[in-house]
Amino acid sequence: MSVVSNSGPLIALAKLGQVHVLHSLYGPVLTPPPVYEEVVVSGLAQGANDAASVQMAIERQHLRIVEINEQDLSPLVAGQSLDRGEKHAIQLAIEENAEQVLLDDLLAREAAKKLGLKVKGTLGVFVDAARKGVLSSSEIDIIFDALLKRGDIWIAENLIYRVWDQLKREFEDD
Repeated sequence: MSVVSNSGPLIALAKLGQVHVLHSLYGPVLTPPPVYEEVVVSGLAQGANDAASVQMAIERQHLRIVEINEQDLSPLVAGQSLDRGEKHAIQLAIEENAEQVLLDDLLAREAAKKLGLKVKGTLGVFVDAARKGVLSSSEIDIIFDALLKRGDIWIAENLIYRVWDQLKREFEDD
Protein backbone atom coordinates (compact mmCIF):
# COMPACT_ATOMS: atom_id res chain seq x y z
CA MET A 1 0.00 0.00 0.00
CA SER A 2 1.42 3.36 -1.03
CA VAL A 3 0.55 6.21 1.35
CA VAL A 4 1.83 9.80 1.30
CA SER A 5 1.69 12.11 4.32
CA ASN A 6 1.74 15.85 4.75
CA SER A 7 2.93 17.64 7.89
CA GLY A 8 -0.32 17.87 9.87
CA PRO A 9 -0.89 14.15 10.47
CA LEU A 10 2.82 13.54 11.15
CA ILE A 11 2.94 16.31 13.74
CA ALA A 12 -0.29 15.22 15.43
CA LEU A 13 0.76 11.57 15.55
CA ALA A 14 4.18 12.51 16.90
CA LYS A 15 2.71 14.74 19.61
CA LEU A 16 0.59 11.79 20.71
CA GLY A 17 3.50 9.34 20.54
CA GLN A 18 1.83 7.38 17.75
CA VAL A 19 4.03 7.80 14.64
CA HIS A 20 4.67 4.03 14.71
CA VAL A 21 1.00 3.45 13.87
CA LEU A 22 1.60 4.64 10.30
CA HIS A 23 4.11 1.91 9.56
CA SER A 24 2.00 -0.71 11.32
CA LEU A 25 -0.93 0.16 9.07
CA TYR A 26 0.60 1.13 5.76
CA GLY A 27 4.24 0.05 5.68
CA PRO A 28 6.72 2.77 4.69
CA VAL A 29 4.91 6.10 4.29
CA LEU A 30 6.21 8.55 1.72
CA THR A 31 6.64 12.27 2.31
CA PRO A 32 8.27 15.07 0.29
CA PRO A 33 11.25 17.19 1.42
CA PRO A 34 9.20 20.32 2.28
CA VAL A 35 7.28 18.23 4.82
CA TYR A 36 10.56 16.95 6.28
CA GLU A 37 11.83 20.54 6.48
CA GLU A 38 8.68 21.71 8.24
CA VAL A 39 8.29 18.81 10.65
CA VAL A 40 11.86 17.78 11.45
CA VAL A 41 14.24 20.62 10.56
CA SER A 42 12.01 23.47 11.80
CA GLY A 43 10.66 21.34 14.63
CA LEU A 44 14.10 20.50 15.99
CA ALA A 45 15.18 24.14 15.63
CA GLN A 46 12.17 25.14 17.76
CA GLY A 47 12.88 22.42 20.33
CA ALA A 48 9.76 20.40 19.49
CA ASN A 49 10.13 16.92 21.01
CA ASP A 50 7.78 15.44 18.42
CA ALA A 51 10.23 16.32 15.63
CA ALA A 52 12.67 13.73 16.97
CA SER A 53 9.94 11.06 16.78
CA VAL A 54 9.44 11.78 13.09
CA GLN A 55 13.19 11.88 12.53
CA MET A 56 13.47 8.45 14.20
CA ALA A 57 10.74 7.07 11.90
CA ILE A 58 12.77 8.30 8.93
CA GLU A 59 15.92 6.70 10.34
CA ARG A 60 14.03 3.40 10.68
CA GLN A 61 12.72 3.85 7.12
CA HIS A 62 9.14 3.82 8.35
CA LEU A 63 8.91 7.21 6.64
CA ARG A 64 10.68 7.76 3.33
CA ILE A 65 11.55 11.14 1.89
CA VAL A 66 10.83 11.23 -1.85
CA GLU A 67 12.02 14.18 -3.92
CA ILE A 68 9.57 16.24 -5.95
CA ASN A 69 11.06 19.09 -7.95
CA GLU A 70 9.20 22.39 -7.95
CA GLN A 71 9.18 22.43 -11.76
CA ASP A 72 7.55 18.98 -11.77
CA LEU A 73 4.39 20.21 -10.03
CA SER A 74 1.48 19.87 -12.39
CA PRO A 75 -0.30 23.14 -13.20
CA LEU A 76 -3.39 21.83 -11.40
CA VAL A 77 -1.37 21.34 -8.21
CA ALA A 78 0.89 24.40 -8.54
CA GLY A 79 -2.13 26.66 -9.02
CA GLN A 80 -3.72 25.68 -5.69
CA SER A 81 -3.70 28.13 -2.76
CA LEU A 82 -1.88 25.65 -0.54
CA ASP A 83 1.43 25.66 1.26
CA ARG A 84 4.49 24.13 -0.35
CA GLY A 85 4.36 20.91 1.69
CA GLU A 86 0.71 20.30 0.80
CA LYS A 87 1.38 20.85 -2.90
CA HIS A 88 4.37 18.52 -2.86
CA ALA A 89 2.49 15.84 -0.89
CA ILE A 90 -0.41 15.96 -3.36
CA GLN A 91 1.96 15.83 -6.34
CA LEU A 92 3.85 12.92 -4.78
CA ALA A 93 0.57 11.06 -4.20
CA ILE A 94 -0.32 11.57 -7.87
CA GLU A 95 3.10 10.47 -9.14
CA GLU A 96 3.23 7.43 -6.87
CA ASN A 97 -0.37 6.52 -7.66
CA ALA A 98 -0.81 6.42 -3.88
CA GLU A 99 -3.78 4.63 -2.41
CA GLN A 100 -4.24 7.60 -0.09
CA VAL A 101 -2.77 10.89 0.97
CA LEU A 102 -2.81 12.00 4.61
CA LEU A 103 -3.90 15.63 4.97
CA ASP A 104 -5.61 17.46 7.82
CA ASP A 105 -6.05 20.92 6.28
CA LEU A 106 -9.55 21.27 4.81
CA LEU A 107 -8.50 23.20 1.68
CA ALA A 108 -5.74 20.69 0.96
CA ARG A 109 -8.16 17.80 1.46
CA GLU A 110 -10.67 19.35 -0.95
CA ALA A 111 -7.97 20.04 -3.56
CA ALA A 112 -6.67 16.47 -3.33
CA LYS A 113 -10.16 15.02 -3.66
CA LYS A 114 -10.83 17.16 -6.74
CA LEU A 115 -7.69 15.65 -8.26
CA GLY A 116 -9.08 12.16 -7.66
CA LEU A 117 -7.02 11.26 -4.60
CA LYS A 118 -8.33 9.31 -1.64
CA VAL A 119 -7.77 11.41 1.48
CA LYS A 120 -7.48 10.59 5.16
CA GLY A 121 -6.53 12.74 8.10
CA THR A 122 -5.18 12.08 11.56
CA LEU A 123 -8.54 10.79 12.78
CA GLY A 124 -8.81 8.49 9.78
CA VAL A 125 -5.46 6.95 10.71
CA PHE A 126 -6.79 6.23 14.20
CA VAL A 127 -9.98 4.74 12.76
CA ASP A 128 -7.88 2.42 10.58
CA ALA A 129 -5.72 1.52 13.60
CA ALA A 130 -8.78 0.70 15.70
CA ARG A 131 -10.49 -1.33 12.99
CA LYS A 132 -7.35 -3.33 12.18
CA GLY A 133 -6.50 -4.00 15.82
CA VAL A 134 -3.31 -1.93 15.81
CA LEU A 135 -4.77 0.09 18.70
CA SER A 136 -7.13 -1.27 21.33
CA SER A 137 -10.38 0.34 22.44
CA SER A 138 -8.72 1.62 25.62
CA GLU A 139 -5.79 3.04 23.64
CA ILE A 140 -8.21 4.83 21.34
CA ASP A 141 -9.97 6.31 24.39
CA ILE A 142 -6.66 7.61 25.73
CA ILE A 143 -5.69 9.10 22.37
CA PHE A 144 -9.04 10.76 21.70
CA ASP A 145 -9.15 12.14 25.24
CA ALA A 146 -5.65 13.57 24.68
CA LEU A 147 -6.76 15.09 21.36
CA LEU A 148 -9.52 16.96 23.18
CA LYS A 149 -7.22 18.21 25.94
CA ARG A 150 -4.27 19.33 23.82
CA GLY A 151 -4.22 22.89 22.59
CA ASP A 152 -1.52 22.22 20.03
CA ILE A 153 -3.39 19.78 17.78
CA TRP A 154 -6.02 21.55 15.72
CA ILE A 155 -8.83 19.14 14.96
CA ALA A 156 -12.42 20.28 15.46
CA GLU A 157 -13.78 19.08 18.79
CA ASN A 158 -17.14 18.09 17.33
CA LEU A 159 -15.38 15.95 14.70
CA ILE A 160 -13.28 14.23 17.38
CA TYR A 161 -16.43 13.40 19.38
CA ARG A 162 -18.30 12.18 16.30
CA VAL A 163 -15.50 9.84 15.20
CA TRP A 164 -14.86 8.66 18.77
CA ASP A 165 -18.56 7.85 19.29
CA GLN A 166 -18.61 5.88 16.03
CA LEU A 167 -15.57 3.87 17.09
CA LYS A 168 -17.08 3.16 20.51
CA ARG A 169 -20.20 1.78 18.81
CA GLU A 170 -18.06 -0.41 16.54
CA PHE A 171 -16.11 -1.79 19.53
CA GLU A 172 -19.39 -2.52 21.33
CA ASP A 173 -20.69 -4.44 18.30
CA ASP A 174 -17.63 -6.73 18.26
